[in-house]
Amino acid sequence: VMKSLTYRADNAIIFLTSSKFDGGITMKSSTDHIQIRYFSGYIRNWKTLCETLSVDPALSREAREEAILKAAYAAWQTGMTEHLYGMFAIALYDAQLQKLFVIRDQVGQKQMFYAPVEGELLCSGDINEIAAAEGT
Repeated sequence: VMKSLTYRADNAIIFLTSSKFDGGITMKSSTDHIQIRYFSGYIRNWKTLCETLSVDPALSREAREEAILKAAYAAWQTGMTEHLYGMFAIALYDAQLQKLFVIRDQVGQKQMFYAPVEGELLCSGDINEIAAAEGT
């Protein structure tokens, strides 16, 4: 299921749970424009992805998962969802496209709550954190 929501005139949020989305995204050679704005969970097949994407498996878990997510998006764009296995919720921003992709695991096991507040998107695995945020 995919839906699109614009919360500011210049920013689009694209929700993905599978790669059945063709956003016309072209292959990127660098990951400098890719930002992981939110990540919660774990990637089960990280060893395979490290090998496939040339990510150093000796990195700390946090650094390794960020590197995997950036490299996966650079290699497969929104098709990255077909390669990630685990329990996760991700908000990935592509600065070149000026789009934020919100991605959840295939089963939707990992919760992710969000709210647009004063031009920003608040993301959390706990709805109480969103409710407690100023301006919500």
